[in-house]
Amino acid sequence: MKSAVRTSVVVVQNGRLLAFRAEDPTSGKEYFLLPGGGIEEDETAPEAAERATLEKTGFRVKVNPTSNTDREYSFNWSGEDLDCLTIFYRATLISALQGQVTDTDY
Repeated sequence: MKSAVRTSVVVVQNGRLLAFRAEDPTSGKEYFLLPGGGIEEDETAPEAAERATLEKTGFRVKVNPTSNTDREYSFNWSGEDLDCLTIFYRATLISALQGQVTDTDY
């Protein structure tokens, strides 16, 4: 089983939750997920959350770095079981859609 450390944001604005729809490429199962992703070597967890949100949704957000909550769980994606540690942050929407979403894995 693989392990993954990732980060994610919770953005609520005007009673709406920022999320995106993803389809597992192996099972075809659909999910609604909070935006986020893996933490790259040269970035902090809050920076990763902001980058990944833009890549997955096209929206820029500003993370509150002191609002984090960590959660460990198992998740099956693309036929592979993953042990995940996700660092969740509250974030604020700071811009509208920036154009085409760049993350095409979903």
